Amino acid sequence: VGDTADALLKIKEAAKELENGGDAEKAVKTLLFEAVNAARLSGLDPEEALTDACDEFLDKFASAERSGKI
Repeated sequence: VGDTADALLKIKEAAKELENGGDAEKAVKTLLFEAVNAARLSGLDPEEALTDACDEFLDKFASAERSGKI
């Protein structure tokens, strides 16, 4: 339990560890966990947010394919 600021701080720390060549697996696991936690603490449904993000990515990818950018 904590607040959004705590989750964001942990995200920043994990990103820095990843950027500095630390334990990539541990850092990514922390990033994923804390992103879910930040969403939940912000009143969002993490699963719905991920689904929406995937849908947006697929739309952008399809648009890039149609325009010949891919």
